[in-house]
Amino acid sequence: MNKKRVGILSGSFDPVHAGHISMALQAMEEVNLDEVYFVPEIEPRRKNNVTHFAHRVEMLKLATTPHHNLKVLELPDKCFTTAQTLPRIRQHLAAVELFFICGSDMLEFMPTWPLINKFLTEFKLIVGVRADYPLASLKKSIEELPVQPDEVIIFNSSHPNTSSHNLRQSLLSGLADKDMLDSTRDYIERHGLYGG
Repeated sequence: MNKKRVGILSGSFDPVHAGHISMALQAMEEVNLDEVYFVPEIEPRRKNNVTHFAHRVEMLKLATTPHHNLKVLELPDKCFTTAQTLPRIRQHLAAVELFFICGSDMLEFMPTWPLINKFLTEFKLIVGVRADYPLASLKKSIEELPVQPDEVIIFNSSHPNTSSHNLRQSLLSGLADKDMLDSTRDYIERHGLYGG
């Protein structure tokens, strides 16, 4: 019997947007995943002043509700680590084939992650290429990983320019943004988030 194939997409999701959802759906289609779990981080790396975790989780739950194969996994870890988070994921998802979904810009930081060798033996990689990210740089980042994953799947993101930072800037400016999800916009307005 084949193992269930599950994608993990971690991040701040501050706020979640159409690019996040489309990346998960694209990954499912490209690699025939059964499910994708969004794993929001309480204190994401290299990010300051993030919106309260409860708000980010609730926006994720609203955004994933229309897609029965997209789920939210809340964990107590401040940020995703191999030492703490991977065992917790395995508690929830025992005996599944794990795929880590990330943008091409994240790959260059991976070699600095603690226990990256163990991480790369547990996860296959699915990489969505961000805007203007050179293919040569992507290949170099993959070659420089200390352990080569069993599989690396690369696809062009359908929302290569979308970012939570840009959405927050649009909200501050009072501008509409085509990549804002309706559920996210409604939640932000109800709770007065992002100064919009």
